[in-house]
Amino acid sequence: MSIAVFTARNLTELIIALVIGISFLLGYAYIIRQFSSDVEQYRLQKILHKETDIILVGLHKDLEQAEIDLQASRYKDAYEKLREISQLIDNNALRLNKIKCLQHFILRKDMELELSSLLPDTFDKNFTSYLLDVIRLQPQLVNRAVIEYVILYKEQILLLPYGRELLVHVASSAMLVKGYLLPFHNFIHYLVPELHRESLLRLCRQITAEPEKYPELVIRVKNAIKLKYEYDPEFQGLF
Repeated sequence: MSIAVFTARNLTELIIALVIGISFLLGYAYIIRQFSSDVEQYRLQKILHKETDIILVGLHKDLEQAEIDLQASRYKDAYEKLREISQLIDNNALRLNKIKCLQHFILRKDMELELSSLLPDTFDKNFTSYLLDVIRLQPQLVNRAVIEYVILYKEQILLLPYGRELLVHVASSAMLVKGYLLPFHNFIHYLVPELHRESLLRLCRQITAEPEKYPELVIRVKNAIKLKYEYDPEFQGLF
């Protein structure tokens, strides 16, 4: 396993080497337990500690190289290293550095974007900017954790030039998952007048199934329809 770890070209290969090595060691551990002596168990523990140290050294080197790439504005290289490292390590500093890299990317709808895995521990303006870019391209990535983050930092978000737009997009994305209406109906209620037509129509269809659960939301939706879509045939007869 040591040779595989040292010759791994990136962290993905490092992880594969680790999995293979650990599988071997677990098999070895099972065998020696059948015939073990205290000496053999001690030797096994030493092997496991040694391999762990090797992995930590490899991670440290990758982190150092990612930092060098970041400082040299090689954002793509830095992000790829950080994303690989995050498969084994997850902390706020790592997430913030990934966000910093992503600020320099031109995002596309066909890219494999990450979102909830980047959630910072506290409010971060760069993350909200990235969130808005992602939500325009892949609104399905907005999950419960992302919505809760936005609600928690709603006041700070509203101070941003794009803050209200972001809240509307998050509310609209929440309605893509039927199960999100109940836990987040107060947040959605707040933004009903600003919802785009398709989002408002989707909301109407959800609440008309159980209007007794959302009496205040029903009233607000009716007012929004009357104001903007009173003569729109798709809204006719929903209530």
